[in-house]
Amino acid sequence: RPISNLNFNTIQSATQSSYTFELNEMQRKHDVRFRCVITDEKGNSVTTNEVDMDYALYVVSITKTTDYVDNGDPFFIEVEVDGGTGNYTYSWELYYIQAPANGWRPNLNDYSSWIFSYQTERLEGKGRFMAWYKFRCKISDGVTTIYSDEVTLSGPTGL
Repeated sequence: RPISNLNFNTIQSATQSSYTFELNEMQRKHDVRFRCVITDEKGNSVTTNEVDMDYALYVVSITKTTDYVDNGDPFFIEVEVDGGTGNYTYSWELYYIQAPANGWRPNLNDYSSWIFSYQTERLEGKGRFMAWYKFRCKISDGVTTIYSDEVTLSGPTGL
């Protein structure tokens, strides 16, 4: 019978020599270990060594300090990740809507932290502010690369 951590609770459905399941969010946030107790028909048992569970890199949350920014206003966006190898690198991107270069602009001012701070600015040569700003974070652990959900902030329009 394999036994799961979190006080090594018995997994009732695990009665074969192999067992497969998916870690839930709570289990991902804790140090999950497994071991197996093998019992023969005479009642003799032996317990295996513990095994640490590795799981894929994933975004836990992405939060922002505001929904609206005016010209020159600073703001912060924070991403929390877990899983993978733990050797995380971060690259923040802005979705740019000025033709002909529409699209994601990577490596915003070389921000390489889990927290991103930015100060809004005028669109060059347009005489107006952006109506919205859309950001995302590219996260890598050296093996896997993922993107956070997009975060949109509204801003003023006009001259």
